[in-house]
Amino acid sequence: MSRRPLLLVLLPFLALARAGAEPVPGAFRGSALSLGAGRPVCARVTFSRGTAEAGGRVLVLDAAAPADERAIRLSEAVIARRGGLSSRAGAAARRHGVAAVALGQGRWDAAAPALYLDEPSLGPPQTAAGITYRPVTGVRERALREGDAVIVDAAAGSVLLVPPAEAEARVAAAEAARAYDGLRDAQALENWLSAGEGQGRGAALLEELVPRAAAGLMPVEDLRRARRAAERAAGGAAREDIRRAEARAFARAAREGRARALDCSDDAKEAGDPAALERLAEEAAAAAEGTAAAARLLSQPDLGAASALRACRDAALRRAKSRAGRKSGLDEASAAAGADRPEGTDLPPARGRASSRPTASATGSRARSTTPPSACAANPSACASACSPAASTRSPAPRAPC
Repeated sequence: MSRRPLLLVLLPFLALARAGAEPVPGAFRGSALSLGAGRPVCARVTFSRGTAEAGGRVLVLDAAAPADERAIRLSEAVIARRGGLSSRAGAAARRHGVAAVALGQGRWDAAAPALYLDEPSLGPPQTAAGITYRPVTGVRERALREGDAVIVDAAAGSVLLVPPAEAEARVAAAEAARAYDGLRDAQALENWLSAGEGQGRGAALLEELVPRAAAGLMPVEDLRRARRAAERAAGGAAREDIRRAEARAFARAAREGRARALDCSDDAKEAGDPAALERLAEEAAAAAEGTAAAARLLSQPDLGAASALRACRDAALRRAKSRAGRKSGLDEASAAAGADRPEGTDLPPARGRASSRPTASATGSRARSTTPPSACAANPSACASACSPAASTRSPAPRAPC
């Protein structure tokens, strides 16, 4: 047997190592259930529903139950051992805008509680038949326990176990960044950096802030102030850590921005709602401006992300202009599909009706007009609310006769 067919047989058991795609220790790939805010979430995990409801934690579940709804809503992110897009955990996370990832592996220990994961150990790189790979030499068991720090990246469908030595700085920086999201106060970030103790706080904070600035969610001037404060609080060696952290964070943000821009251009070609297209153009323009400004501040290449985002903005604006004045509702979709949709009659608003409930014409619903009862016709002021001519035929229960 030649070497190439043998390699094809062995590929499922090998970990391929491409340039720039070296496996990260403690990283586990799964599937995204909900994107949440669209950026990685760093926090400590909890297996307790009550602790999750207090906020600020990543909730770890075997599989969600109906009683987990409130805990999911108040969590920063969700990790499920099993489940898919239609699972209860996925549906609840999307409903509440919470990032969620299903790992699809591991052994659940409800008594500990803990989630045990198998991490492959890789050997040195080898090359065969023109393919470079790293063979799996063994499996190491990793345990995820109460209070461990993790980074949940729903967009990548991954969960990273933060090393204990970095956990305190990473979690504190993530909390400071989430506080900034609500307050938009750069002075508070400067105070946090100057008052805090411990190594790595500045680098950890910039890893949180750089993607926000690149996405246009944070003024670059605020990033500049936080960067100066981090350098003042750090020593000489720590400043090098800050430079590496911000370069790493910006490169990742630029790659993700470029990928989003390519998807956005395709979405703009297919979208039909001018208002949605205008929002898409605004978001792309903000991200393009943020990426370009952050690249200049950090002296880093933007990897073509800014130009791709501008192209997305232009495509969305052109599409919105071409769709201006056109409806994109059910009537247009029905006509495009060749469906025969029966006509209806819009009911007039009720006269003298005290209720503030929207009428059929106000909500755009269609229903057949009905003939008012004779009693109402004889005495309309006495029973207008009980048997209005515009009462919907879809009322849950018949009204009492006048």
